[in-house]
Amino acid sequence: MKKSVILPFVIFLLASGITFGQNEHPVTRPVQYFIGLQPGFSIRPFDQYRSAVNVNVTPFLFEFAATSHLGIRLHPIFNIQFRPEFPAVAASTGVDLSFPYYFSKKKSEEGHRGFYLAALTGFLTDQLNDFFTASATGEIGYAFVFQNVLSVSVAAKAGSQFQINPTTGFVRVFSSTGGRICFGLWF
Repeated sequence: MKKSVILPFVIFLLASGITFGQNEHPVTRPVQYFIGLQPGFSIRPFDQYRSAVNVNVTPFLFEFAATSHLGIRLHPIFNIQFRPEFPAVAASTGVDLSFPYYFSKKKSEEGHRGFYLAALTGFLTDQLNDFFTASATGEIGYAFVFQNVLSVSVAAKAGSQFQINPTTGFVRVFSSTGGRICFGLWF
């Protein structure tokens, strides 16, 4: 009796296409969000405090893959300034917003990779020296992706910064250059 029930059941499973094992077309989960670490510091050798160093203590970077080529990136900034003769002090807060365009087409199951160009704008309030900074820069870089989710990117950027003192109305414009390295995960 057991054989007569099992045999038709096995034939039914084979005939209906139900199999046990790996699916030929696995369902892939789209990867759209990136959380990374972007350590940042700036050395100001001609600062009024002689060789002041600003260190960003919120080195997080968030990116959203809006399309297969375009991303939207947000980087909060909270700088602590270290000076030789004085204790460390909260110096400035702000945010950078950029829109990187990746030349390689992004696959849905992995993060952006390859060469990219980005338009970057930043806003910073310097509580220590009482001024506001707006920046407009261009960035060129390369993003490496490992195992579809781990990413390391390096970039160089150049542009202009506009400093405005709200009390006196003094405006100063100067060029800025820099580099960045970021590592994190796509999910």
